Amino acid sequence: MPSNESESLLDNVKPVFYDGTSLPTDVSNNINDGETNTRTKNGSRYRAVAVTGLVIAGVAIAKHLVFHSESVLGTKLRAKIHSVAEDLAETTQPFPKLNGSGNYSLVEAHKGESFFDYYTFFDGPDSLGSAGYNTYVSRDEAESLGIAKVVESDDGKDDYVELSSKAGTTYDDWGNRLRDSVRLEGKLRFDDGLILLDVLEMPSGCGLWPAFWTTDGQNWPAHGEIDIVEPINTQTIAKTVLHTTEQCDMYAHAPRWMWTGHWDSSTGLPEFSTGIPDYETKLETDNCWIGAPHQWLNQGCAVVHPDDGTLGTPMNEKGGGIYAMEWDPAKGYIRTWIFPRAAGFPDNLRESLDDESGVRPDPASWPTPYAFFPIGPGTGCSRDHFQNHNVIINLAICGTVAGNRFAHDCPDLFAKYNVDNDSVRTCNAYVDSDEARTMLDETAKWKIKGVYVYQRDDDE
Repeated sequence: MPSNESESLLDNVKPVFYDGTSLPTDVSNNINDGETNTRTKNGSRYRAVAVTGLVIAGVAIAKHLVFHSESVLGTKLRAKIHSVAEDLAETTQPFPKLNGSGNYSLVEAHKGESFFDYYTFFDGPDSLGSAGYNTYVSRDEAESLGIAKVVESDDGKDDYVELSSKAGTTYDDWGNRLRDSVRLEGKLRFDDGLILLDVLEMPSGCGLWPAFWTTDGQNWPAHGEIDIVEPINTQTIAKTVLHTTEQCDMYAHAPRWMWTGHWDSSTGLPEFSTGIPDYETKLETDNCWIGAPHQWLNQGCAVVHPDDGTLGTPMNEKGGGIYAMEWDPAKGYIRTWIFPRAAGFPDNLRESLDDESGVRPDPASWPTPYAFFPIGPGTGCSRDHFQNHNVIINLAICGTVAGNRFAHDCPDLFAKYNVDNDSVRTCNAYVDSDEARTMLDETAKWKIKGVYVYQRDDDE
């Protein structure tokens, strides 16, 4: 099997901790040199080792069968191995807490009157891949239409940026009245860092597809994509999703004690021989490759937050919050957190957002992230899958995701505006209706307090 499929087989096997520098003979004989993980805690040295080499060999054989079989048997075997791995992980003794991920220095703070200076406004139709029922407009036009503006407070401390959309005034040859909308693309390029979105409100509702994400649009998917916030239609549970080229697989590489969420799933894919959707097989979406077998096209690897109300309308009702993404190829991971404003922020995070405190954010002091994606040596995904990203904030309408999901997410509206049983066309028809206009014009808005980009000091 390829080396990247076997290098971290120990990750999901229960470790045993020993205080000292040597291992019992019966244990050390069952592991390969270099397969121990050394951790330091309170001055003591710990080594995490596999229970037996037999378990490792069994997992390796099963992985080989799964990765190299496109049959129904192979699919179901892969699902079974996932189930076994989850059971092992739930009873696994966690590693000691990571000994610090390093303090970060602020590189850019996007807020208030200078917010838009950090971005360019994409001007033109949506991409063919997204095919949104909208046209993105320039900064001048967006500000003229009132769909990109700064809302100021009396003391300046509570200023926020508002991004929205507006119905077009003319129809094209096919009767479409595409909405004018915004897509902001950050000017700064980076290969790692800590990104924070402090949001008061996000667009939420049927027909909406807003997103806060990072990518390299000129080299997609070769340089990857990280979706941090993406409230599609009426969804209320947050996800973090990665999209890449081939050979970026999280399967059996993400230790369960490092994150609190769970993998999303794929089901209903057509059987290869019959074309009939298979709803009996349900597989975790832990392969980031946009063409991964047994996943929907461009589904990517997706981690779901354990709590409802972390996205969309329920999150807005909590006053929004902070979405954080740490991309650290040197340490070997991408991970994400969500901190609702109503629940309060971790002390370090709260203090770091105070311009006068002098405190820098240190994710090692925060609670366990809900998403954890191993990247780099010893994982199933090399670090070169993610390069040269910038921040993107946009508001798409319907399209290949919200439009295709419209019938499922908004069944009553689909029945009311049904156009030839076509989910996308029905979504467009709804967006064109007077009923939708109030929601889209008045309440479907991004309200952003700030976007913060941090990176480690060179000496760290």
